[in-house]
Parts: sequence; structure tokens; C-alpha cells
Amino acid sequence: MNSKLRKLGLLKLLFLLMMSNQALAKSRLYCSYKTKAVGGGCFFKDMQLYDQLKVSNVHCAPASAAMALSAITFGGVSYYTNSFVNKKFVYKSEVDRIKNFATYMGTGSGGSSWSGVKKYGNISNDIPKATKNVDISSSNTINDSHLRSLVRRGETNVLDYGHYTETCSSLGEAQICSYSRSGGHVVAVNGYFYTTKSSYTSNIFNPWNGKEEHRDISYLPNKTDFLWFDLRPYNNRTHYLRKSGSAIKIIDFVAGVNTN
Repeated sequence: MNSKLRKLGLLKLLFLLMMSNQALAKSRLYCSYKTKAVGGGCFFKDMQLYDQLKVSNVHCAPASAAMALSAITFGGVSYYTNSFVNKKFVYKSEVDRIKNFATYMGTGSGGSSWSGVKKYGNISNDIPKATKNVDISSSNTINDSHLRSLVRRGETNVLDYGHYTETCSSLGEAQICSYSRSGGHVVAVNGYFYTTKSSYTSNIFNPWNGKEEHRDISYLPNKTDFLWFDLRPYNNRTHYLRKSGSAIKIIDFVAGVNTN
């Protein structure tokens, strides 16, 4: 075989390998277009469901990061040999994966800081051609459609929300509503359901007892009717996962790894 044919053969092999890697990456996302009660949707079918309480009640962030990363590694996406993913995650137990992510994120007795949670995106450095992404609610409208767009582009995300308390008081005939934050929680985004052609709901992997939850992200309207005041945490971009009386789970940000 002459050198020209060898080069052609090598190029063909490289092309097939590239196509194979693309297929592996995209095969992580399973989509069903059935229109039943909840509807079809797209999900990271290889994402593992982990329980943070096997380690502690403050390990929600590392447990969610471990679940999000599992969708990538169990989906067959490659990673660098000399990396956290290879040394501290692959072939480790569920508990060790959570503990190793806790070290990686700087999780302490009080839980994880926002900067620690956002470190999940840095896992992109361990994966060829992967990119990181952080969307914060102060500059992004993080609703079901937003999460759907992240899932559709092959991005696995952890979602941070705060435990907020809504307090409304009267000022004459006016009303002022304020929101105070007391701790928070982190979950993994597994995918989305579609209810109609243009309406979506989100599928969440909650590390507290390892539960899969169907969530309809809602917009929080401004209840304050005093002058120009708007005391919502993120003004007209404020959305929440769930509300019960004055307790509201308001979304702060998502951090993700895009492998497509």
C-alpha cells in the first residue's frame, strides 16, 4: 500500500471514530414523542439516581453533581486519563462519588457555597471538546423552556434553588412583599416532558432520598403595588420550582457540562 492510500485509510478511520464519538454523545439523550397524560419528552436515560443521605443531609450539591456526571460517563462519552472523572468517579461506589465531589466542590459541615456548586461546570476540562455553562437567574429566565434548551443541546446540569419565605404587609392601601432566603438545595436536571407543542415541564432527580420528580416551573409575579418597588430576588426573571403557602423554592442558577 502506497503512502497516499495509507493516508486515505487513516483519514477514513479518523472520520469513523469522530462519527462514533458523536453517536455516543447523542445516544445519552433518549426522546419519546408519545402524547399521553404527561406527554413525551427527552431524558438522560443513563443518569443514575443517588441518595445524598447515604453521606449526609448537606451533601445535596455533590450528590447532584455525581448524578449529572453519571449521565455522561454511563452514556459512553470519553474522558481524559489524568482527570478527576477517571481517578475519582469512574468505577467508584455511589458513596465515594458523592464524597469525592464534596472534596472537589469544597463542601463542608454547612453544605456547599454557590462558587462550590458552580465548580460542576469545570468537569468540562476532563472531557474532550466539552464546554462549561453557568446561567444565573439575575440575567437568565430559568424556566421549563430554558431547561429544555439546555437538555436538547446535550448539557447535563445541576440546579440550585433557595428556600425563600414570602412576607407581605400592608402600607395603607398598598401592599409590599419581600423575600428572605434561608438555605437552599441542589438537584440534577434529568430531562423534560412536553405537554403541548409549545409547553414543557421538567424532570428532576432530587438527591434527598434519591427521588425522581416531575416539576412545572412557575413564574413569580410581583405582588408589591407600592410605587416602583419590586422585591422579588430576580425581578421579572424570578421563577420557582414549588410553592407552599409562604415557602417558595426560587431558582438561583444552573451549572452544566455540554458534551455535544
